[in-house]
Amino acid sequence: MSHVDIFKIIVIFDGDQGQWVGCLVTQYYIRCCLASLAGVCCR
Repeated sequence: MSHVDIFKIIVIFDGDQGQWVGCLVTQYYIRCCLASLAGVCCR
């Protein structure tokens, strides 16, 4: 499974695309988001 596939799945759970744009920008947010399968990013 590629990172893109993982992001697509998590975005479905989160539903807040605006927040996920920030997650995709930096590796820090990417790690935070991948670690939170509930779809909650570090804020």
